Amino acid sequence: MAHAPCRRHVLPLLLALATALTAAQTYVDEVNTAMARLVIRAHDRDRLNSLGFYGIRCARLLDQAIATQSQLPSRKLTIAETPDTGAPQNAVLFVPSEDELPFARRLLRELLSRRLEDLTGKRPDEAPFRSLVADGLAHRFVFGRRALSGFYEPDYEIARNQFMRKDFPRIDLLLSSLPPEQEPILMLHLMHADLLVAMLESLSTPHGQLVQDILVAEQNGESAAQAAERLTASLRSDGDSLQALYERRILRAAQRQRRISGEDVIQERVRELETVPVIGVEGATAIRRVPLDDLPDILKDYHNDPQGLLRLERRFNDLRLASPYLLRDALQTYAHALSWLRNGDIPRFRDTIRQARAQFRQALDKQRRLQTLMDDFEARNTPTWHRFDSFLRIIRRYHDLADSLYGHPLLPGTPPKQP
Repeated sequence: MAHAPCRRHVLPLLLALATALTAAQTYVDEVNTAMARLVIRAHDRDRLNSLGFYGIRCARLLDQAIATQSQLPSRKLTIAETPDTGAPQNAVLFVPSEDELPFARRLLRELLSRRLEDLTGKRPDEAPFRSLVADGLAHRFVFGRRALSGFYEPDYEIARNQFMRKDFPRIDLLLSSLPPEQEPILMLHLMHADLLVAMLESLSTPHGQLVQDILVAEQNGESAAQAAERLTASLRSDGDSLQALYERRILRAAQRQRRISGEDVIQERVRELETVPVIGVEGATAIRRVPLDDLPDILKDYHNDPQGLLRLERRFNDLRLASPYLLRDALQTYAHALSWLRNGDIPRFRDTIRQARAQFRQALDKQRRLQTLMDDFEARNTPTWHRFDSFLRIIRRYHDLADSLYGHPLLPGTPPKQP
């Protein structure tokens, strides 16, 4: 009986300890997919799932940009919610109170370091082009997602405005300079990094191979500018410089991030892409447009031009990026149908193209009804002079930024601010 008071004290102590251990529990999961090998550490299951999904999407974006989709990473990467004493030293730490962009930059840099370690056999040191690729993809990922959610309007008008005034960044500085850490120049640098990576991705087949080659060359001791000069030599005419190639191609990259087009424009574009010009169907020199459904019957040797079908598939994917959100699934189905045709599965191609057509008609009808409701609401509730605010805001933003950065290499031709 003398021990009973001790038991009375021990039991509450054990309960308190168990409660504290439960509150401090860290949930750990491993993600092994074709896109990523990740170890996720978080303090609740919802955060665990969110971090895993986020990491997979970042890894997928990176692999598309540097042409490593077919390779599973050899090393796992840990993403941990702070504080977590169990995380390894090179873990990418997620701070819940932090803005998303710094976390995305850290995560993509570490994902890229892991990929370069697989490609070259050695852990990469800090390097300008590696930082530029990771930062450009972080900008694309973060602001692209905000655009889809409706919280952000993609603003590449600043870059297009520069380019139309012949104010082009110096590509050698972009390739060889570490990013600044002070805003607003940091945000301008990230936008130009995003556009430069998009341009380099489009210059090679497979898509992104040139970016990978420059990264590997930089890792092996060659400067990124020299590697880009060497690797783009076949794309430039005699006497043409890397800067000239950049200036010709970068406006096209900027326009890929164009503002969302109206449903009538998208419908007309789909009508055009749904038919293919064919020569010799009705005579040796006759040309007519053939519906995609009939293409396998008319062109028995269509499989001899997989690149043509791949280009058409990419045009549907590009159109999807410029479309209202409700139309995007249908346009992705069109692209998926063409992938079946490229692979020779004609029955699946025809089934999928019919599905895409019906899906697009339904989505277009929903989009038009939604647009009618929005236009009616805006007409009743928005003063006339407010309707131009978004356009004026872009112009003011460009001029304010240009004035604040006068003399910086990214804006070499900007005039000084007038008193």
